[in-house]
Amino acid sequence: MISLPIDILDKLSMGLILLNQKQEILLWNHWMENKTQFDAKSVFGKAFSEVCPRFQETKYRKIIETVIKTGEGRFLSGALHGSFFHHFSSDSYILPTIQNLQIEQIVFEDHCLILIQVNDITSQYHTVHQMKSFIKSLEIENEEIRQAELEARKLAVHDALTGLPNRTNFMNHLTKMIRTQHNSFNGAAVIFLDIDNFKIVNDSYGHSVGDALLQIAAERLKASIRKSDVVARLSGDEFALLIYNVNSRNSIISVANKIMAQFSSPFTINGLQLSVTCSFGISIYPFDGADAVTLLHQADTALYRVKNDKKADYQFYCPYEHDDDLKLNKMGAADTITIK
Repeated sequence: MISLPIDILDKLSMGLILLNQKQEILLWNHWMENKTQFDAKSVFGKAFSEVCPRFQETKYRKIIETVIKTGEGRFLSGALHGSFFHHFSSDSYILPTIQNLQIEQIVFEDHCLILIQVNDITSQYHTVHQMKSFIKSLEIENEEIRQAELEARKLAVHDALTGLPNRTNFMNHLTKMIRTQHNSFNGAAVIFLDIDNFKIVNDSYGHSVGDALLQIAAERLKASIRKSDVVARLSGDEFALLIYNVNSRNSIISVANKIMAQFSSPFTINGLQLSVTCSFGISIYPFDGADAVTLLHQADTALYRVKNDKKADYQFYCPYEHDDDLKLNKMGAADTITIK
């Protein structure tokens, strides 16, 4: 018979279980009695796996066998393994609990025994879990704030309807181009464009059709230029394009013709087919201006002359309104909107 200092062991604020090498229970201290439905007398001499069914599982049974064979202790984390013993309330309600187990071999009075120390970490585990949940919620909230800030920044420099850069964004691109190409031999072109008779579309078919027309027009304008170039919606039906690395007027004429070709096909919206044209003016950097405001203004001036002429056309900026030698009018077309 093994003589154990039971009174001392019962005062410890942890569970203590002592097993012989047959894994039969020799000690079940007062802490274990309070935390489980078993008293010491009822479990004495019973197989540990009978009282703690988790140790009927092969992996846990082998852990104890390994401790007996090698003498090396094992630690089982409750965070990883969960609950080994159910705690019961006064009305026999099972409470969810988590324990850490430290399993060691000890020698007492020439007997090799297995000591299992049980620490209830339920409170700490839930505290950590709550902290992790709180941190996760903060991460989600921070990500939502970050996304909202990104969206706000995007909306600040992009047109909400078409997704194109807005006027501010376009002017930034234009200013940057001037700054970076100031000492280079590369030119650039600014195109100021609007859709002919757009007001008639809005008045006749409503703003939803007008908005759809603007969205399709934006896509067609993007298809007219290179990815390195910029197309922006300035306001209403007004668009601006920045064409980089312009070495000749013919290269701009090529872009102008692509734009006109994009508007030669009807716009299909809600079953309607709208034949819509556009007009635009062109200014060339550095010949028509050395700053962003001037370049856009000169392109707008050229557009104004087209609109006063016949629409559905384009012009290069000319400082002399009646200098026909410097005007390049192409693609004359009807300025009406028809439904097919």
